[in-house]
Amino acid sequence: MTAIPLPWVVSILAVLIAAVVVSQPRLPGGARAFFGMALVAIAAVTGMIGLRLGYGLYAVGSAQPHAAVLIAPVLWLGFQSLTAQGGWPSRQQMLLQAVVILVAECGLALPLPWSADVVVILVNGVYVGLVAAMLRLGPDAFI
Repeated sequence: MTAIPLPWVVSILAVLIAAVVVSQPRLPGGARAFFGMALVAIAAVTGMIGLRLGYGLYAVGSAQPHAAVLIAPVLWLGFQSLTAQGGWPSRQQMLLQAVVILVAECGLALPLPWSADVVVILVNGVYVGLVAAMLRLGPDAFI
């Protein structure tokens, strides 16, 4: 019996969920775009994990943190789209997230063996805090 690596199952599910989210006309355009991008990034990361663990392709391991750093800021922009009047986050918010991604990418370039783990955990931790703070807004703040 053939077995499909579990990370690939997660990748397939993430792509299917992305297709459903992007095709929902009730969601604002920004939310559809950013949530779709985040789900595709999740699919890419889990696909790389599947290649690395299932088939020993360790070369993709160096690209994995670069894709993982994108997930949290893009998800944040999706949540910001749900609270914005026009359905898209402001240019300032998008520029700020681009700067965060650029700084994180510079952190990944440090020649330290643990820098990738620290950078990814730090970026995700900050955005978990931001989303938790957003929960205080109440249901009327969201479109």
